[in-house]
Amino acid sequence: MLHHVNDASFALPEQLTDRTMHVFVSRDDEAGDFSVVMSHAKVQPEETLADFADDIVTGMSQAMPDFSLLASTERSLAGMPAIELAYVWQRRFKWLHQRQVLLLVPGIHHRERESLLITATCQKQFAHQWHATFENLLGSLKLRERIDTSNNVATVAVKPAIKAPTVFGLCASRRAFHAFANQDEACSNTDSYEVQADAWRFFDAVGNPLRARFEKPSAWWREPGKYVLEPPQEHGMPSLRNQLHLAENFVCHASAVGLSSIAEVRTMLDQLAKE
Repeated sequence: MLHHVNDASFALPEQLTDRTMHVFVSRDDEAGDFSVVMSHAKVQPEETLADFADDIVTGMSQAMPDFSLLASTERSLAGMPAIELAYVWQRRFKWLHQRQVLLLVPGIHHRERESLLITATCQKQFAHQWHATFENLLGSLKLRERIDTSNNVATVAVKPAIKAPTVFGLCASRRAFHAFANQDEACSNTDSYEVQADAWRFFDAVGNPLRARFEKPSAWWREPGKYVLEPPQEHGMPSLRNQLHLAENFVCHASAVGLSSIAEVRTMLDQLAKE
């Protein structure tokens, strides 16, 4: 089987299994206070993502001194279901703080699965800078197509489909990205004073810009104004695809939207750009 790595490709002997590990460290961080490791692990055929996460926690609690699981949450990564673990443990009398995201991906061979583990480590508690750095990395992740050369089967990740008529709102000053079920919900859940001050940017279900048109302007000494969202008459307003990098936090106001993370939104926009 032809096997690809970053710098080359080669024939992978059948007796060998890929356990590639990638290690990334900050070039400005000589003390090694922050790093990211990507690795793979074997998954049993009947094992679910939740089962695998439980096995990982069990293994770490047995192997790592003073291991303490802080949180286990479901999330999405590159359009795939994922679980994030947050935990601390001691190494050489120093506490290590880690965030680890787990997901199941297609294996090299047809119908095989394997796990992808992406682990961020801080020597101290995660500062805002490193939380943002890790989220930006996760948000940009795209899974590569895997080809089974034995029968020429291509396996790719299933991408999320958005449920109309979603409206997106971006408050850049708070780096907050909101998904609303419809226009009425968007207008009733945003501060009209902030909207009038141009602190919010709105987009339709496919990422095209929307403009706030005030039917009743806000007045600081009276009640809030009322506005509607509509396509802009002027050209050149940036699309959501060009503005999403400004967001760090995702808020979904309705489960009917069908999206649960910035990563899913980015995957959806990338898919639409190819159509």
